[in-house]
Amino acid sequence: MHIIKNFTLYKIKLLSKLNKNSQKYRQQKVYNFLKDKIISQNIIKHANIVAVDAEKIPVWIFWAQGFDNAPVFIQENLRHTRKILSVKYDIRTVDLNDLLALINLSDNILKKYHSGQFKQAFFSDVVRFCLLQKYGGVWLDSTVYVTSSEIPNDIKYADHFIFKDMHFILNEKASSTGLIPGSSWFLFAKKDDEWVNQVAEFMKKYAENYNTVSYYYTTHLIMGLAFDINTDWYYKMPTYDNQAPHQMQYLMSNPYDEKTITKTLKGCFIHKLSYKQEFYSEIDKQLFMKRLFEDEL
Repeated sequence: MHIIKNFTLYKIKLLSKLNKNSQKYRQQKVYNFLKDKIISQNIIKHANIVAVDAEKIPVWIFWAQGFDNAPVFIQENLRHTRKILSVKYDIRTVDLNDLLALINLSDNILKKYHSGQFKQAFFSDVVRFCLLQKYGGVWLDSTVYVTSSEIPNDIKYADHFIFKDMHFILNEKASSTGLIPGSSWFLFAKKDDEWVNQVAEFMKKYAENYNTVSYYYTTHLIMGLAFDINTDWYYKMPTYDNQAPHQMQYLMSNPYDEKTITKTLKGCFIHKLSYKQEFYSEIDKQLFMKRLFEDEL
């Protein structure tokens, strides 16, 4: 039964390997699958949207195994995040055990995660939207480096926010480009936000009914399909290009350049990094780590 139910997803994986542009093939096929099997025009409506507390907005940071067991980079970045944000924001670190008390995930979904049917990335996507649906606030990937003690007001005063992919084409899905609306490593939402509610419910529906993910950016496709339901949810968001927060990560694979690094860090209030970063040399790695973390001590 499970094989039959998931046949289309397995077929997409297999046939993509025979396609010249496997990623575009997967993106379009999974998009069509989601639109047919997951997305519904029955909008979940909640009359009373409650704004998050402006004094202490919760910032959710997740590491499934617990931060004591996280790589050194993740631990250092958490320490840095607390130092920068904890005065004005409520930093809430979450591990797998915490989730059971915070959000409602079915035994079926948890079983699929523990058995390896869902990888960490997809499970984390389910977690972030469920947390924001119930509590609101900020989702911050554990690899996001913060450079400002304050999140811009136009983001905090919005109903929800993502960094946008400027190639996204809302309601124009004739080709396999422009289907991904933006990034999911930094999210903001008011509690019970309608767009977040839609994404969370679609994510849970997928996770309940299927046991494989054929395309890495499946969550992002769901995010875009949810925007299709009400285009105002997309157009009323403040526009921040998702390219700027990735520049620092690109620099970290090159020889250390203090002037360029300083300019880049000032270019955005947060930066998406990677704890698996490959550096130009061991010396460059030490210089980058010192610049990001040790210079504060």
